[in-house]
Amino acid sequence: MTAVRTQGERLSALEERVANVKDDVADLKKDVASVRRDVTEIKDILTQAKGGWRVLIVIGGLAGSMTTAVLWLIGKIWPFVSGLPR
Repeated sequence: MTAVRTQGERLSALEERVANVKDDVADLKKDVASVRRDVTEIKDILTQAKGGWRVLIVIGGLAGSMTTAVLWLIGKIWPFVSGLPR
């Protein structure tokens, strides 16, 4: 067998390769678009979580402060209520 191919055969083979590459590029574009959508969704979720995290920190700080104030007040008032000397 000889490896001699006509110019038409080579051109046909190249056209087939180009068509395959075009299909692969189209698939990659779809994949990239899907990844972009996913990244956008993740970014939106993280933005929402960031705000929620701040609210939880503020609520926790307020609850801790209120608990400290109540316990301090109980510590100051308890001896007078129970009649025990301090």
